[in-house]
Amino acid sequence: MLESVHVVFANDVRLHSGHDRHSWLHEGLAAYVQISVYPKSVDRRALAGNFRRPIKADGSGFFKPLDPMLEKVVPVRQQALVATVVAYLLDQKPTWLPLIAEALADGASVGEALKQCGTTLPELQDAWMKWGAEKVGPDGDAGAMLPVPPELAPAEVAPADQK
Repeated sequence: MLESVHVVFANDVRLHSGHDRHSWLHEGLAAYVQISVYPKSVDRRALAGNFRRPIKADGSGFFKPLDPMLEKVVPVRQQALVATVVAYLLDQKPTWLPLIAEALADGASVGEALKQCGTTLPELQDAWMKWGAEKVGPDGDAGAMLPVPPELAPAEVAPADQK
C-alpha cells in the first residue's frame, strides 16, 4: 500500500521520492498514511514526548531542525517526523500542500515554496511543534493517532443479522 502512495504521487504530482527537495513530502505522505492506518507502527509516547521538548539546533535530538532536513533525502528513522509535518499541513494549512507541491515540481526550494504560502521554514517549524504538542497526546483511544484519510477508512460492516 505504501509503495502505491509513492507511485501515485510521482505520477500525478511530478515529485520524485529520491529527489532531495521532494523526499520529505513523499516520505511524509507515505508515513502519514501508514501511521494513520496502522497507529501501532509508531511509538506514540516517544513522539508525543518529543513534541514537548525543544528541537536541538545541532540536530542531536529525536526531532531534527526542519532546515536543512526538508532539503535532503529523508532517512527512515525520520519518517515519523515528516509524517507529522504533513499531518500538520493537512490539519492546519491544507491549501498550502498543492502550492508547495507545485513549487517543488517546478524546481523551487522548500524555502521558496513556503514563501509562496506567506511563511518561512522557522515559522513552519514553530507552528508544527506547537500543533504537535497539543495534538499528539501520549495516550488517547486505541484508534488512529493521526486522522485516517476518508479514502482509507475501513468500511462500516453491518452485523450478520442485518444483511
